[in-house]
Amino acid sequence: MNKPVIGITANLLITEGPGFPGLRRVYINEDYVRAVTGAGGIPVLLPPVGSPGDATRLVEGLDGLLVSGGADVHPQTYGEEPHPLLEQTFPDRDASDQWYLEAASASHLPILAICRGFQILNILKGGSLFQDLSLRPQTVPVQHRQPSADRRAPGHSVTLEPGSRLHRLWGGTLPVNTFHHQGVKVPGTGLKAVGWSPDGLLEAQEGAGPDYLVAVQWHPEMLASDGDPRAQLLFRDFVNEAHAQGDTRGPIQVDATTGSTKGG
Repeated sequence: MNKPVIGITANLLITEGPGFPGLRRVYINEDYVRAVTGAGGIPVLLPPVGSPGDATRLVEGLDGLLVSGGADVHPQTYGEEPHPLLEQTFPDRDASDQWYLEAASASHLPILAICRGFQILNILKGGSLFQDLSLRPQTVPVQHRQPSADRRAPGHSVTLEPGSRLHRLWGGTLPVNTFHHQGVKVPGTGLKAVGWSPDGLLEAQEGAGPDYLVAVQWHPEMLASDGDPRAQLLFRDFVNEAHAQGDTRGPIQVDATTGSTKGG
């Protein structure tokens, strides 16, 4: 049985301190790798690219796309000026992740979007964000940015919509970890809201069409790599769908002369 290839969008980091100050690095946290491999997939790092065509070329070799977390999304992507509470941004990654999402959607690949990926997907669909959750009226105090040392501890619960894919996986309520200070303000079109924190903040969305599209605001990869069976269930669901879709498309054929690819 061929394992499905899962592309994981990479984050950017500018090195601080001694050694190579100012050096830009491309990376993904190992938790994503462990979660995908543990579910039976082959993880591949997808670096930021310079054009939609480059993203499409890389997506051709994938069976599924995982859009990972990272720095803040620049508000220019949804038509706002930066707020003083905005943190570090990488507009080149913003553009690249949207190109990967567009290419994967056009190819009907299964997509799983996590934290920042959840937000960038919402923006791609015409939505917007609170640049900091302190700018959002809050009637119920909820911790959305828990200490990073407690990554396996639940920061709050999420209530899931009956009938949704995530509800079928986990039931009505799920304890989750949480490490974000931005959140969805205006939901994107073509997405179904399926999960909310106790203060009413949108925490999970699914695609409205037949393709596999799941997006969550928390970090299930951290939990899955540490052995949490509920989080592992999400990655098995995603990777199994990628495997099924890969079998449907058939193997990628490479032309030895041109290097171009096409589905089998």
